Amino acid sequence: MAPRQPLPNISEDDLIDLAGGATVLLAKELVAKGKVKKALWTPPVAEALVDDGTESREARWNLRSVTFQRNECGCEVSVGRRKLCVHSVAAYLVLANKEGYLKPETMAPPKPAAPPGKPAIATTTKEKTADTKKEKSKEAETTPAGPRLKSLTLSEKRGAPIEVRFIVPPNIVTAAARDEIICRLELRVDGAQVAPENLDRSKAWTIEPDTVFFLAILENLCHGKL
Repeated sequence: MAPRQPLPNISEDDLIDLAGGATVLLAKELVAKGKVKKALWTPPVAEALVDDGTESREARWNLRSVTFQRNECGCEVSVGRRKLCVHSVAAYLVLANKEGYLKPETMAPPKPAAPPGKPAIATTTKEKTADTKKEKSKEAETTPAGPRLKSLTLSEKRGAPIEVRFIVPPNIVTAAARDEIICRLELRVDGAQVAPENLDRSKAWTIEPDTVFFLAILENLCHGKL
């Protein structure tokens, strides 16, 4: 008997790439408020009953693979726009929390109101604010926008450029139907071909943002490694 397929481990960054930051944030709020019920992982489908504040939806997210995932929720976002919706993301978050993939999100308590007649006192000084701005500026210089890779350090300013090539088989159509696509990843540094396993991981690299997106998907499929 074949072993039961485990729930795919999708990072929060990948969820944001798939559904958008606003959708993931709203899904977290629904989970924190206990709006997700009867969450089940029935391979390859993550499903749950999700109350979005307007009505309850039977969320269904087909995860036979992250690359070929399919949202099967009956909401407008899924049916009309063919996008990953807040209901399916919320269903996945509950299941991922159970598996220990993601930490459970809690709603932050509201800040107490200032007493009448007394203005609210800022908790941060000008020096701390300046330090925070410097740190954010430094992060912005070294960290590229968009998807991030776990196995490579990316930096637009100090990174060495890498040319990335994906070699796909001629039978990709039939292979995709079987969920058995075999592709080869080629890297070129200064015109010379370098095997992914021989790439210097201690250095910073620069890769086109669109290419980083596909590398992030491959990395997720390869358990966080390229």
